Amino acid sequence: MSECVVSKDADYVKIEIPVPAGCSYGPKVFRETRWETHREYRRDRVVIYCEKLPAGKYSFSVPLETRYAGRYHVNPAQVEMMYIPSFNGVGTSMEVTIE
Repeated sequence: MSECVVSKDADYVKIEIPVPAGCSYGPKVFRETRWETHREYRRDRVVIYCEKLPAGKYSFSVPLETRYAGRYHVNPAQVEMMYIPSFNGVGTSMEVTIE
């Protein structure tokens, strides 16, 4: 699950959530929400597009299935406006252990 805090209203936002090594996608279900417009499942990340995001706190989740046990580093999630990429935000990287 990835959370983002939007300080001002934003148009055309792209959210990239990395998929840790050792995991694969669960069911690829597009839950059409009030804010989410489109979702792309790429090999190493999921990209979520939002047409409008008013100021506030949002949570986005991606169902995953574990494949291989081990310790993995996960890249940070990234959020940016598609047409003004200088307005962006980056989360923190973390370590995941799969048993």
